[in-house]
This record gives sequence, structure tokens and C-alpha cells, in this order.
Amino acid sequence: MTVSHFAYPKNKMFKKVSAFLMILIFLGLTGMLLCFPDKALVYALSALDLWYEKMIPALLPFMILSGILLRMDLARPLASFFRPIFGPFFRLNDSCLFVIVFGFLCGFPMGARLCADMLRQKMLTKKQAQFLLSFCNNIGPVYIIGYAAPLLHISNTAYLLTGIYGIPFLYGIFNRYTFYRSLNSEASVLYKKSQNALSFLSAFNQSVLASLDSITALGGYMIFCSVLKLIPSVFLKNPLFLEICAGLLEIGNGISQMKLTPEWLIWGLLTFGGLSCIAQTCSCIQDTGLSVRKYVFDKIIQATLVSLWFYLPVLLQ
Repeated sequence: MTVSHFAYPKNKMFKKVSAFLMILIFLGLTGMLLCFPDKALVYALSALDLWYEKMIPALLPFMILSGILLRMDLARPLASFFRPIFGPFFRLNDSCLFVIVFGFLCGFPMGARLCADMLRQKMLTKKQAQFLLSFCNNIGPVYIIGYAAPLLHISNTAYLLTGIYGIPFLYGIFNRYTFYRSLNSEASVLYKKSQNALSFLSAFNQSVLASLDSITALGGYMIFCSVLKLIPSVFLKNPLFLEICAGLLEIGNGISQMKLTPEWLIWGLLTFGGLSCIAQTCSCIQDTGLSVRKYVFDKIIQATLVSLWFYLPVLLQ
């Protein structure tokens, strides 16, 4: 009997077990929502407030602008302005530099969205997109400077930004010349101007509709992952563990509830992004073939390095 005779029953059994587990999870979450409606409402409203007051104003303009640039085929000319700064570090084409610049400026999940959009439009190769995804999808500076730093009473913003963005940047350089050395041959490939470049009005219309869809999905992920905080709130009694679990689920809003968590760990959790940011990234890169597993691995490494960076002053005291 061949191996294929055994593969189908095992695969069928796995699907049944997965379906059974999903049903249990669904019933459990539904039961918790019914048993703790007040807590669920508080978690959902806090995420909704953060999304409406901070995320939409910070992200939506960048989403629309980047969408217009891509649809009008202006990404490469714009990125050429940054070539003297970033070109010597990465030795990649202007399409890659565009993702690096806007990925760092715009924050989650714009880095992932740019990688996916430019891959679909064949402005990036799959290997280039995976490389860029490994370090360009970070918490945005608007959120860090305008929300997180004042909330945690951070005055030394230079040291803060060096850790939050300098470490991912250096990680990207390290990856470029180790695991992605073969990108050297792709850096000299000339990007041919698209024959489907749109007019401004058409690009603006499509970009607004696509951006509204993306920002709405972002809000949905934030609210759902915030509601998931019901689970640790019911089963965990240690307040520190409860805060960490909340941060791992949805760090954007969870940071406001962290009273006991050490600051160095908070910045590590922000770098990682939590389940909400991972879900947003998965949504952006679906059907592109980009690896979520590699992305999560890269974020874990960067989060660890950022935590160590902010733990260093504690050791030196």
C-alpha cells in the first residue's frame, strides 16, 4: 500500500479535529461574551476610541497618498530622492527604497501593504518583498511620539526613536548582507514603467476606496483582539501576567493599561505588535505567497533586541 493511501485519512482526521477545536473556541468565546458583557463592552469601546481618534488620522492620509503614487506609477521617481541616503546601505532599486521610506514613516500595517501591493504590480520580486517585510512593518512614529511617549512620560525621544527604529533598520542591513545576499543580482534590474498608470482622479478614487476598506479592517482586528482580553482577565489572577497577555493580544490599546509592566518590556511588545498587528499583516499579504512565519520570526528577534536596548540603562544604574 502506498503512502497516499494513508495521507487522505490522516488529512481528513486533522480537518475534523481542527473543525472541532474551532467550534469549541467559538462556543467558549460566545459564552464569555454572554457572561461578561460589561467587560467586553469596555474592551471593545477602548479599541474603537483608539482606532477612531489615533489610527484613522495617522494612517488614512498615508494610505491614500501611497495608493495614489502607486497607481500613477510615481513610486520609483519619488524614491529616487532618497537614493543618496538609503542607497549605499541596501544597494537596491528605487521600488525597494520606496517601501523602506514609507514603511518606516507610516507604521503598521503600511509596510506590509506596500510590500503586497508592489509585489502584485510586479514592482518587487517575491524575495525582495519578503526581505522588506522583515523590517519595514513597524509601529508608526506618529503613534510613538504622539501617544506612547507622553503616556509613559518619556522625555528622551532621541534614545527612544533610536531603539524603536534604529534596531529594525540595522536588522534590515544585517539581513541584506547575510540571508538576502542574492538580492545583489536583482538590484540592477530596471523597473519598466507600467502601461496601466492611471490619471490622478482615477488613482485618487481607487486609493480612497481601497484605503477605507483597509482602515475599516484594521479597526475590526483591533476591536476583536481587544475583546479577546476577556480570556486572560477571567483565567489569570496575576496582574503583571494579565497586562503582558493583553499586550500580546492588542498592544496599541493595551499600553494604556500597563501599570506594572517594565518599560523595557513595553517597548519590546510594541515592536512585536501583538496578535492584532500580525492579523493585520496577514490580511495585507494574503494571496501573495509571502511567509507569515518568517515575518513573525523576524519580529520576535527585533522585539527581543529592542527590549535589551531599553533594559541596558536599567543594568547600568
